[in-house]
Amino acid sequence: MSDDSGILSRRKILAHKERLESWLETGIGMPITAELDSTNKCRYRCRECSGYRIPEHASLTGSEMEMIIDKLSPVVKGLVFTGGGEPLENEETGRAIRYARRQGMDVGLVTNGFLLTDSQREGIVDTVLDDCLWARISIDASDAETYSQRRGTQPGDFDILVKYAQYFLEQKSKRGSNCTIGLAYLTRDETLDQLMAFVLLAREVGADYAQFRPYHNSNHDLSELIEQTKCMETDTFRVIYPKYKYEKKIQDYEKCFGDEFRVVVSATGEMYPDCHTRGRKNFSYGNLLRQSFDEIWYSEKRQEIFNSKLSQYNCPEMCRYDALNTLLWDLYQRKNGLILDSVPKVLFQHVNFV
Repeated sequence: MSDDSGILSRRKILAHKERLESWLETGIGMPITAELDSTNKCRYRCRECSGYRIPEHASLTGSEMEMIIDKLSPVVKGLVFTGGGEPLENEETGRAIRYARRQGMDVGLVTNGFLLTDSQREGIVDTVLDDCLWARISIDASDAETYSQRRGTQPGDFDILVKYAQYFLEQKSKRGSNCTIGLAYLTRDETLDQLMAFVLLAREVGADYAQFRPYHNSNHDLSELIEQTKCMETDTFRVIYPKYKYEKKIQDYEKCFGDEFRVVVSATGEMYPDCHTRGRKNFSYGNLLRQSFDEIWYSEKRQEIFNSKLSQYNCPEMCRYDALNTLLWDLYQRKNGLILDSVPKVLFQHVNFV
């Protein structure tokens, strides 16, 4: 499967023709994907974590998450449980995952993996394997020393985490689960040996893929080194990375149109444009615990934030949504002569996570 159709492809937006047509006609999109922070609690102290911008101990109750899901599910197709903090630190996250799936949403999970065992969170392995379309375990290291430095934890925790990840993937195999599971690594200035070691680790524990992506504003283009690790790929294991993020340094669009199709809900119920603005007071659209989705989405406040976002200098280099914004800006520029039926499409993976 080519990168153009894979898990990281931002061209998945092309599979949502009706949403694109409505947006081009009215100027207002509707979110296809939402991120939900069930908690800001985390046992780690990772550098540059956005969780420090918002109340450190904020958590949503199970009832509050169900309320938010009820308000999102008529519109949003894919829901990611992420952070904020570590989503599994909230004991109600498993319940919320099941609830979202039963409301018809595709569900994904981003986790540090340390609570991804039944001995830590009863029933969580079954819940994730049964109800999540995918789960990504963020490790960000290939050895105990690097892991300890980046996580602010004990070196021995690395081996414990690897054991937990292996157990989780063994359970996936035994159950015949279709949940796609990957190990992720945020890079800085890694050597080829470090990258290779991580890929080998991910393959040996049985992951479906190893993912690399750069820390924001990192000036280290590791794309050539990462390409060399693809020699480790098999029929059932891939190395994936957003090449454009390593190579591209500037935005070439005037609007972040991706914000029309994605949204973040924090552990306090506040709705933000994206992960980069999470916790920044002047970027809150409103609060889903106190307001309806329509009240927030069609508000003047959201439109004002959207219109001024790029001029507020919050967007980092290597923006997570850069490729999506570029694609949508191109569609917007060509909208008067654009026939969406003529736009090339491929069979996308995880189509509701744009």
